[in-house]
This record gives sequence, C-alpha cells and structure tokens, in this order.
Amino acid sequence: MNEIDRRNTYLQILPVILTNGDKVVRTNALLDSGSDSTLLRADIAAKLNLKASPIDVEFNNAISTNPSSIKSQLVNFNISSNFNPELCLISNAWVIPHLNVNRKTYHIPTLKYTYPHLKEVDLPKLENSDVIVLIGTDCSKLLINRETISSNRDDEPLAIKTPLGWVLMGGKIKSNSISSNFIMTKSDCNDFNIEKFWSIENYGTLSKNDPKLMC
Repeated sequence: MNEIDRRNTYLQILPVILTNGDKVVRTNALLDSGSDSTLLRADIAAKLNLKASPIDVEFNNAISTNPSSIKSQLVNFNISSNFNPELCLISNAWVIPHLNVNRKTYHIPTLKYTYPHLKEVDLPKLENSDVIVLIGTDCSKLLINRETISSNRDDEPLAIKTPLGWVLMGGKIKSNSISSNFIMTKSDCNDFNIEKFWSIENYGTLSKNDPKLMC
C-alpha cells in the first residue's frame, strides 16, 4: 500500500466537467475563497472555443506591490461534475496563460486508511495532474460548505461537501511557500480601497437572493 505523507496540506481541488455547446473538457478545478475572480487557462478556453475581445488586466495578491499586467479575455462556460450533473453557468471568467497550482496527488484507499475519519467519504478521483480552472468568490454558490467531516487533530485534513462534490482541505503544511490569489482590472487599481476589499471578503454573509451570489 502506498504511503501518505502526513505533512501534506490539501487544497480544495476536485474533478469537473466544462462545457460550451458541444465542446467538453474533463479536468480539475480549485475552489478558492481567497480569489475574487474565476480564472481559466488559455489552452482550455481554446478547446472550448471560447472567444472574446482582449482586455488589459492586472494580477495581484495579498502581499504583492508590483502587479503583473497581461492581455486577457472575459468568457462564459458551463461547469458540472459527476457528483452534480446540473449545469451551472460561469460568467466573466478571466482567461490566463497558465495557472500555478501545487496539486497534491493521493491514493484514495491509502488516504482513508491513514485518516479513519475519511473512511466513509465519497472522495472523487482527480482527472489528471492539471488544475486548469480556479473558481473564486464571483461564483460563490459553488463554494458553499454543505457538510464537514473532521478528526480531533489539527494536522489532519478536513473533508468538505460542496455543490460539485467532496474536497479535501488542510492538514499539516511542510512547505515554506505561500499561495494567494487576487485579480483586478487596471481601472479597478486606480480606485481600489480597503472598503472594496472587505466587500469582496463578505460574500459569505450575503443573502441567498442577492444577485452577487449568481454564477
């Protein structure tokens, strides 16, 4: 049996199905409540035949003082999963050249043997080694925590049931690297302020009927 490194920290990654008309791509998505926008890798946007006019956009994160500017596009596509085949429209996702996500691979039977609290969790098998879409708080209904299963140890991962299926989160970190995502357009950069930042962070407290919760 394979061994699980107990020092791993797991991100909320799960297999998804992206569609645009008759174009279909099966891949992995990262659910990221720390990002205010949804990001899609450019090669997958091309496979889905998603096209839009180029827009200048600046990428930033929580500690960056020098945001990088690139040409991007805003595109729409549908997302679903084997767990939930109902299509959800993702609107105005940013197309980016690459997405740097450190995906932790795991063998599900070994994971359940190592962490008994995960034994009955229907963890999905990830599609491959790629994470090509990051779902941010602009599509917050896909980030809803419907159920959590945890142990009494802080260094063991949680299992979280989301609208797209079960994901792992947490565990004991062993890396000295930090990952953070934030994105804004050039026009946003000119008038960005702390009130706007907190309005982004407060998505979880909005009414379920608020239009900001729509995908």
